[in-house]
Amino acid sequence: MSAAPPPGPALAAVRRRAFMGFFAVLAAISLVGGYWVVRESRARALQVDAALRVAAWGLLCYAHDERAWPPSAEALGAWAAGRACCTSAGAAEGSGWPVAAPQDCVQTSVEKALATIAVSVDPAGEGPPKLSGGGKPSSVGTLELVNGWVQARADAGFVAHSAP
Repeated sequence: MSAAPPPGPALAAVRRRAFMGFFAVLAAISLVGGYWVVRESRARALQVDAALRVAAWGLLCYAHDERAWPPSAEALGAWAAGRACCTSAGAAEGSGWPVAAPQDCVQTSVEKALATIAVSVDPAGEGPPKLSGGGKPSSVGTLELVNGWVQARADAGFVAHSAP
């Protein structure tokens, strides 16, 4: 019996081209898939950012009206139920939190925003609540911004309601 002759140069060239083509197709699929994942993640981050701003505004309004922080996220949701975003949270220029409601309040209620994000309340009731995306993506700096608003309000303290 004789051994099969070694493959010719033409067969080797076909194998090389098939091998390179396979990796070219794999690279293209990876590139398109990566683009799609990044695009969807950025779109979700924009939704979470809007929810964070609306929830932070709701916290500021609650603090302004009630002169205290909500004892839980559920209490904030119950307080906000059926309400439109308040127009003022008692801020003055340079106070560290917005003077007017974010534009996102027009499109989303505090209740819907709270369903999207997570609010952590201090169990002792001494510190301000902290907002997070609840494991969802957010844009760079949004968490620091909204938690900065809440912290600035906490640093300003609460003033008792004045008698009419």
